[in-house]
Amino acid sequence: MHEALSLARSMMANIPTGNWVAKQALWANQSAGSFEAAMDYEHRGVFISQSTEDAVEKRNAFIEKRAPTFHNR
Repeated sequence: MHEALSLARSMMANIPTGNWVAKQALWANQSAGSFEAAMDYEHRGVFISQSTEDAVEKRNAFIEKRAPTFHNR
């Protein structure tokens, strides 16, 4: 139980959009036609999640040594 809670806390520190995209990639990649197709989907997800306001907030929070406040934007 302790390990599960620790994992959940570490996931909460990530960008919400990034968590959503990773979850979608896991589902989509089950039927990917090839490794290259799966990696393409994953790369697109990373680009999308890193292009959000929450990604900027995460970087700023890291630099300022504080907890990020995400707004799902």
